[in-house]
Amino acid sequence: MKFMTFKQYLELLFKAFFKSLTLKDETRDWDKKKGITTVLWANFYTLLVISGFIALTRLGLEFNIANALFRVALGVALGVALGVALDVALGVALGVALGVALGVADGVEVSVAVCVAASAALGVTLGVTLRLTLDVTFGVALGVAMGVAIGVAWGVKARFEQGIEYGFIIWGASTFSCLIFYTRYYYLTLYIFQIIFKTISLQQLPTHWDENVCVSMPFLKRTLLICARKNTRNAVDEAVFLVRNRPAQRRPAQEVLVEIAVDEMARFKGVRNIGELSSELDFIPQDQSIFPEYYVKGYEKIREISDDVNKALNENNTSNRIRMLQKLNNRIAGFQKETDFAERKFGERFGRVAGNWRSVIEDEIKELESIAGKPLINPFVPARPLENGAELYIGRRDIIDHIQRDALTDAEPAAILFIGPRRAGKSSTLINLNQYLSSDLKPVYIDCQDPRVSTNLSYLASSFVKAIDAVINEASAPKSDCNNLAELTEYLQTVQDDLRVKSEYLLICLDEFATFGEKIVNGILAGAHDAFRHWIQFMPNIIFLFSGSHLLEEIKEIDWTDYLINSRFIPIGFLEFRYSMQLITKPIPELELEYRPDNNVAKNLARQLGGHPYLIQATMWELINHLNASDKRFAEQDDVDVAINKMFGSCKSYFEHLWKSEMCEDERDLLNKIPQDHSLEIEPNETTKSLTRKKIIIKNESGYDFAVPVFRKWIVERYN
Repeated sequence: MKFMTFKQYLELLFKAFFKSLTLKDETRDWDKKKGITTVLWANFYTLLVISGFIALTRLGLEFNIANALFRVALGVALGVALGVALDVALGVALGVALGVALGVADGVEVSVAVCVAASAALGVTLGVTLRLTLDVTFGVALGVAMGVAIGVAWGVKARFEQGIEYGFIIWGASTFSCLIFYTRYYYLTLYIFQIIFKTISLQQLPTHWDENVCVSMPFLKRTLLICARKNTRNAVDEAVFLVRNRPAQRRPAQEVLVEIAVDEMARFKGVRNIGELSSELDFIPQDQSIFPEYYVKGYEKIREISDDVNKALNENNTSNRIRMLQKLNNRIAGFQKETDFAERKFGERFGRVAGNWRSVIEDEIKELESIAGKPLINPFVPARPLENGAELYIGRRDIIDHIQRDALTDAEPAAILFIGPRRAGKSSTLINLNQYLSSDLKPVYIDCQDPRVSTNLSYLASSFVKAIDAVINEASAPKSDCNNLAELTEYLQTVQDDLRVKSEYLLICLDEFATFGEKIVNGILAGAHDAFRHWIQFMPNIIFLFSGSHLLEEIKEIDWTDYLINSRFIPIGFLEFRYSMQLITKPIPELELEYRPDNNVAKNLARQLGGHPYLIQATMWELINHLNASDKRFAEQDDVDVAINKMFGSCKSYFEHLWKSEMCEDERDLLNKIPQDHSLEIEPNETTKSLTRKKIIIKNESGYDFAVPVFRKWIVERYN
């Protein structure tokens, strides 16, 4: 910069006050010569302006009317000096020299004014020189402070009697002006002007061009939203710019981005818009760092729903698409319920999105159903026991009455053995006991295969306490930290005493209790079998029910017959034919399933499945899925055959275990001899007795036949 024009000088002053960070970046690459040259030219223009004011004063031009204002101006100049000096920029000091000279020019000798101006200029030069040579950020501030101090000291010396007055004025005005300059609140007039006259321009906002706005500006969010109504993309770009480059404006800018994104999502008119969420919001960067945490959390869930909607739209089968959309709608309903109890910002915004998306998906489902018909509801859950109160739990009232009768008998204390084949519905029955037992008999369900129960004696004790406390009145049986069998016995005795007073009973159901055997032998649950015997004998109001697939004498790991001598045996078999038909034809009122050409297809299916609860559920699960995939509402024999073959695949592990592990060679040989179209005529023997007890074969008028005919079909297809 060999020659600086006055325009360049004014631009330098502008950058000093409003673009000091940018100016700092520009001057960082200056060498010492260029810096000193710039300072000299700036001082020249500064002294030129000062000389003009001094000349006017010497010519007799008085400033009596504005005398007080000039004094305040001095304080403002010093306040600005302090404020901008903290920004550590070259041009800041240039403005100080001018401001000080203007303030001192009134009410002091001309020589004093000249001295102050010269001192300030000297301070500027010193500050810049220090900055360029030592590269220390406080160089300019130091130089300015030195220049101002020398000038003011000289002025006070010349007019001592006015020193105190000037001091207070300068102190108050400088403090106020420093605060105003730091907060940039004088921009409020510009905001108000732009809002009233609707002349808002994003690039003209002070927060855009002045990087020194250090506090969050009022009305910024409102201003950006007003701009968004005219040009959403420009408003988004400006908000992103503020988030990334203006830390003080980050929060209102983030809120603007959230409002725009949520409004867009809440206005989706069709499922295609939901499925194409990313492209619909392509004008909003998805960089998580520019959004508040609550939005990132909500957007992740919304995006997952969008991805699943897209998968549903790519499903060619109409019934499958309807079913997928129904599941999605339930997920959105759950998400909407979650927003009801979430923090206000999260709940209000994403609650609107969830509500709109539910309406859009429901409209799509109705439209698809009007074209292809409503898909069949599939209520079957073959992979796990039925939940408490499940509609599919039917046909076991006789078993439950038997359990209650034996539990409340007046005979000597005894345990109950609840024995039946695998997948016959034992666990489902125990889980649903509280729906049918009388109020004075409270069931407690404990899964012995749960690692939280059988890992060691401490886990066993604590699991018993938690399960019992969840059922009985905690006030009468307070929770206890039981870590061994002795402490558990003390706890159970407390429960027993309370139950006796109330004439109530506790039925502790141990599902798959045989798994304890090996762990008792290995010492993991050492002494548990003795504890069971003690509890059964001396705690008559606590009845233990042991559920399993084998009789006591068939369990090899431990001789349970010695510890459960007085056990009452309750067997559980398969469902009666009428209950099988109910599950196959109308398990729940909402299922609109029919069979063609008549009900013989359903009856034939019920006979093949033999009332086996697990196989009924597995087959019906496959049948309904097959019908929905085929856009059918009526099941024919071909559909049933397809469902049975699919069931063989999904239940392969069950059949393999039954064939290889549950039966000996003699039993397998006998099953292979039973013809496919009639019973096997044979005299009863140990093999037939064993297979009959396991519910694999049944005795009829003609001999022995498969209890579940579909099992014979599986054997023929796999091993013959």
